Amino acid sequence: MNARLEQLLSSHQNYHDFFNNLKAQIAAKNKPEVAKLVAYPITVKLGGKKVQIKSQPQLIKNYDAIFTPDLVAAVSAQQYEDLFANDQGLMIGKGQIWFSGVCRDNQCKKSTVLITGINK
Repeated sequence: MNARLEQLLSSHQNYHDFFNNLKAQIAAKNKPEVAKLVAYPITVKLGGKKVQIKSQPQLIKNYDAIFTPDLVAAVSAQQYEDLFANDQGLMIGKGQIWFSGVCRDNQCKKSTVLITGINK
């Protein structure tokens, strides 16, 4: 996995660290910390409808409906070495969660790894 990330994204350590942190925070049900790991706005399905989550407080309010037991199980079962990676980012499970580097300035000189997709 490290070699693949080096080839695709020029780096692996920040993705490895992000994955380990995400897995730990979800396992601990640490809603505020998980909310910090998401790129906003993000579209999720709630009650069968697509809903745009625009902020950390909104994600925390809907956390249990977003991070269902099945989604949590997919994250828990995922091993770093078995992640799927392409130039768009990394995928947990069968696409339940995608994460990637997200630009934090106009020139993309600063970027942060964040969740970019949540699919149930």
